[in-house]
Amino acid sequence: MASEPVRREIASQEERGKIVLVTGNINGVAAVDDKDTVTGPVAEAARFATVARDTGATARRWMQGR
Repeated sequence: MASEPVRREIASQEERGKIVLVTGNINGVAAVDDKDTVTGPVAEAARFATVARDTGATARRWMQGR
């Protein structure tokens, strides 16, 4: 069975992802050839921060030094 690429203009990256997910979950679809173009604003990349757990030792040292 030949595959045809999906080509359309999509408003957001989130919407594009949903379309690819739903299309790929259709019974009998082996792969999605996604050629969509996102026309809406590009979302900012997510920022992640690592937060260290403070056991209270830092606060005790700070209080002792006061």
